[in-house]
Amino acid sequence: MWIRRTSTWSSKISSNHKVKPCLVFLLLASSSLVAQDTVLNEGQSPDSTSYFKEPERKWWLPTWELNGWHEDIDRGPGKPAIIRDRSRLRLRWQIGEDDGWIQFRVGSAHYIGSDGNRNNLARFDNEPSNGSRLDLADLRIQGFNANGGAELHGGIVENGLLSTESIWDPDLRVIGGFGRAFFRSPDGLFDEIGIRAITGDARLLEGGRVNIAAVQGVAKFTIGQVSWTFFGGPWNLKAREQDLAKFHRQNPITDPEYYNPTTNYPLTTYGLAVSASTGFPFEIKALRHTNRTTREVGGELQVFLGSRTRKWFPQIGWVRQIMAPSSQLGSVNGDLWWFHANADGSRYIAALALPRKWLVQYSYLDQRLRSAKDALTTHRVDVVKRF
Repeated sequence: MWIRRTSTWSSKISSNHKVKPCLVFLLLASSSLVAQDTVLNEGQSPDSTSYFKEPERKWWLPTWELNGWHEDIDRGPGKPAIIRDRSRLRLRWQIGEDDGWIQFRVGSAHYIGSDGNRNNLARFDNEPSNGSRLDLADLRIQGFNANGGAELHGGIVENGLLSTESIWDPDLRVIGGFGRAFFRSPDGLFDEIGIRAITGDARLLEGGRVNIAAVQGVAKFTIGQVSWTFFGGPWNLKAREQDLAKFHRQNPITDPEYYNPTTNYPLTTYGLAVSASTGFPFEIKALRHTNRTTREVGGELQVFLGSRTRKWFPQIGWVRQIMAPSSQLGSVNGDLWWFHANADGSRYIAALALPRKWLVQYSYLDQRLRSAKDALTTHRVDVVKRF
């Protein structure tokens, strides 16, 4: 069966369940005296707005993000529920100014969870439940002026292509390179008309790799207070030959009609994002992807109203995801969903930015296989503190 991962979201608090990791998170966060900020990648895009404006800082002082969450996953009649708590601390350092021609960024991620790492592969997790790892090692060379610019990243980098969780998990890192080049108009009408590209190996748990080679055209312009972004291009994904055992373990069904990890995943993706950050903030993003071999189509629609960056200004959101039988390699699409193929589902989100750089969020997921009678549902509560 098309079992998808357990990194979806919950809020049912079991009275007999231990929540030590979340308590550790709350103690650490409440004892913080440093008031620094970091970038929030909620939009799963390198163009996301900062959670709060980043102040100038010394290079040896990291930006921090501490996230604790509780999730409760109901897998249907006759199957035990999964209840767990996790916390994650991310640290980032940067040498070089943001507007300078060269920068080096390095980051680490540290995890504490009530569940062990032994189930990570079977549940398609892209982050471990416990432990620490290098999260970023990015050398960036760039140059910009009023008419455009270019940048090149190399090392362990983030994927700078515009996407959604239906085809890519924003927590994944690529061992390789990313670059973009673009033109823009000095009068501000066109913010970007250019091309982006990435190549390398997506880093999975237990040393697994998925090769990615993708190119994307981007056109972004602003009319009044509303930004419009059109994007599209080919993605090619393939599991590394020596890692096929991991993929077969994750995907016991290897019928080529539905899923065969030994084949390429050649996708054509295209989408549209419309957003406004002033007045009444909103964001609408739609992405469609077609497997060029099977011609099957999947996609995702996101609608968010309100703001995650304004204190006491709530945000609500709805995300609809449609996954074709051969939509995607289960190990690279987002952890916020359970099934990765032959399924439909919706997520509902409510978030609130609080004073002193706190953020609280609740989400509910309802997703089901097309061949199944019962839906899988999850509840999740997140508490985020930024320093």
